[in-house]
Amino acid sequence: MMIMDPLAALEAAIKARIDGAPAQQFAVLDFDNTCIINDVGEVTLAFMCRNHLLRYGGLLSPGQQPRSPAYHKRVFRHYHEILNAGDIRSASLLCAKMLAGFRRDEAEAVVTAALDAEGTVAGESELYGIRIARGLTVRPGLQRLIDFSAANSVQIWIVSASPEIAVRVALRRFGLSGNLIGLRHEIDNDILSHILTEPHSIAEGKVDCIKAFIDDSRRPLFAVGDSVYDLPMIAYADIHAVVERDNALTQEARRRGWFVLPS
Repeated sequence: MMIMDPLAALEAAIKARIDGAPAQQFAVLDFDNTCIINDVGEVTLAFMCRNHLLRYGGLLSPGQQPRSPAYHKRVFRHYHEILNAGDIRSASLLCAKMLAGFRRDEAEAVVTAALDAEGTVAGESELYGIRIARGLTVRPGLQRLIDFSAANSVQIWIVSASPEIAVRVALRRFGLSGNLIGLRHEIDNDILSHILTEPHSIAEGKVDCIKAFIDDSRRPLFAVGDSVYDLPMIAYADIHAVVERDNALTQEARRRGWFVLPS
């Protein structure tokens, strides 16, 4: 007997659910390390710190001089300290606030420059003594899943803990389609504020965003993520899938009998 590959099995499960469904279905996908390899927010933060581009001096404490090289080094190291400590909320909010002080078009230009500098070849580099992943590229399996969903009238929503601006630029760069929920800045006189609009699409907040911005009465047809911080969103969907990353979420997915897609 031929064993169906995990992606084909997921597509079959999706097709079985949508055939004869009375209303259009929607699905939710994490972005960083799920739709793409590596993290567009982290790539942009590294680029901005390396090139001393931060404009907001309150990322660590009020009254800092954002243009100084020392400030950029401290911000970058602090981000990785709180990320490694498992404080995903504080890390994600800090990363998004890096764009405070820019107009939207200026922020998009910075992200574009970061993607240009980053390239698409996965590897490693080092900044301020910290080893970081390098290169951004689309996961072919997720591109196939997005295309399959579009062909079957399943509405795709990207739900990301990265800045909405950064993810939108990346979606355009990689030709990925879908609606987008990400961390969004309040606007003050055309300038991106350091205040981020709630609910925040981080961990459990992703479910709050689904209810607030997509549908508060229906669950997603399926959800895909790559880390334990995506667990609430994935569990909330009818069909559950994760990208294989040999981490805690992968182990939990196998324990629960969820779909595990090859990376």
